[in-house]
Amino acid sequence: MSHLIGAAIRFPHRIVIITPVPVPDAYDNPAPAWDYGPDATRRVGWGRLTPAGSTESAEPGRRPVISRLELVTFDHLAERDHVEWKGRAYQVDGAPDVHEPRFGLVQYQARLKHVSG
Repeated sequence: MSHLIGAAIRFPHRIVIITPVPVPDAYDNPAPAWDYGPDATRRVGWGRLTPAGSTESAEPGRRPVISRLELVTFDHLAERDHVEWKGRAYQVDGAPDVHEPRFGLVQYQARLKHVSG
């Protein structure tokens, strides 16, 4: 229990990490499709999220807004995971950096993005 309190003090944001399930194609071959629905694994964790900016595309027709966050956490994180925070799902953008100190907890740092519009 004290570990959870310590994690909450160091990392103030409660997050949900979603690890997708691979979806086979019609011939049972592995396909590069991933399911983030109810069958995907969900884990509650703690992290520190900071804003990293947003952009709005100048494409004609569609005007998506891409919001970015930086995440630091002790919870394992992979490039295909999604992170839910405050009701919004963010994609992990690229492979997370892994910091493995000689003594101490392994720390993951990742850039997250959310595309709307």
